[in-house]
Amino acid sequence: MNESPAQRRASRLRENKRRCHEAAGVLRHRVNQGLYAGMRGTTEGYALAALLEAAGFELDRLPQLTARAALASVAELLDDAPTKPGAVAPLSAGEGF
Repeated sequence: MNESPAQRRASRLRENKRRCHEAAGVLRHRVNQGLYAGMRGTTEGYALAALLEAAGFELDRLPQLTARAALASVAELLDDAPTKPGAVAPLSAGEGF
């Protein structure tokens, strides 16, 4: 099926919003599991998840650089295979910051 440029943009936006919401859920789950030892309690992790959730709702209204930064964070959270080039150990693997 041939999509118009506007349809492709709308489809890409829907997918990016979906990924923001998915990443927020993944982050909340990891915080619940205690996987972010470098954070003070769970409040910081939940706050970051809320930011990703909000970005997902308003992605098309955010300044372009802010949207790009949110999507880069989403990619890090969702595409974190240990074999990914440049992969680093999670915060919980060490003493934290």
